[in-house]
Amino acid sequence: MLIIETERLILRSWKSVDYIEFRKINADPEVMRYFPKVLDADESDQFAERIHADLKLNGYGLFAAEEKSSGSFIGFIGFKEANFEADFTPCVEIGWRLCKRAWGKGYATEGARACLANAFENFGLEAIYSFTATINRPSENVMKKIGMKKIGEFDHPRLEPTSPLLRHVLYRYEKKDYYREAIKNYSPINEQEASDKAMIEDLIKQYGDKILTRDVDIAHLTSSGLILNQSLDKILMVHHNIYNTWAWTGGHADADTDLLAVAIREGLEETGIDVLKPLTELPLSIDVLTVNGHYKRGKYVSAHLHLNLSYVLIASESSAHQIKPDENSGVMWVSVDALEQYSNEPIMIEVYRKIVNRARALRIEDLNK
Repeated sequence: MLIIETERLILRSWKSVDYIEFRKINADPEVMRYFPKVLDADESDQFAERIHADLKLNGYGLFAAEEKSSGSFIGFIGFKEANFEADFTPCVEIGWRLCKRAWGKGYATEGARACLANAFENFGLEAIYSFTATINRPSENVMKKIGMKKIGEFDHPRLEPTSPLLRHVLYRYEKKDYYREAIKNYSPINEQEASDKAMIEDLIKQYGDKILTRDVDIAHLTSSGLILNQSLDKILMVHHNIYNTWAWTGGHADADTDLLAVAIREGLEETGIDVLKPLTELPLSIDVLTVNGHYKRGKYVSAHLHLNLSYVLIASESSAHQIKPDENSGVMWVSVDALEQYSNEPIMIEVYRKIVNRARALRIEDLNK
């Protein structure tokens, strides 16, 4: 089963020792304030067993949330199939339940965002729902923070008509929203990225999801993968036929909202390598890149902009690779210190080094945890 790591959390399968702490969480009246009742030990254990079975069956579910700093189980964050009849079911919901000492730290938001990042690429889900009683403002705020959109309200069919919890808010997060949230949540590291991010967001507002396609001639979303070796000192580069230079891999989104998946797919196709693993699910660079007019497959393509998100992908230097004749004439590992000998694009060399430096900083952070 996939283990999801964030800056402060590990979302994993359940351990028997977790059941003891889970009983305490489910017996706490404050934690269970927006649920019909607290759970006794047997009910809590039965719930945990159902969670465990779902994780084993599906490969995803309500993950046990472990606080990295303490190694403590603090509750759950993850997915569950809605088990009641409504006009939006069957569906998969995202939810969370944390012990009181974990409140107010942003753990629910952090963990839920990581779950959503895996929902489409790793779990094959198309849409995620979330719902809670209208009076549960803290949970509704988490839904908003992770980019979910309110689509309505409903009366929960399993609650009594007189229950103060009867009326629920309903939120949804669809695969098509994924790229918007990746851009929205990206934190620029310099003035260039802040300016480019603002331009991209303005173009998304102007053109909507069409910006994912080449129907918008002047600018469209692309995704690149900077393929690095394990030691982060070499880049697997291809010699592009069109640009006549050694460069990274990448391509057009072409309506795919999962830009990390685009980067991986393009990297695999352009290098012939068999395995690429992302260093992180998050983009490490955001750039507006100019493309000069050129001929492609006998047709002239006018100058335009690539609105590009970049990801770091890790590959083994020992893996076999091969050219893709219709796009490149070479595939080779290039030392980061020797980029000027292979790339004739000074601006792109700056981008490559910026991303390498961010990847190395992330590696150091992980080693120091």
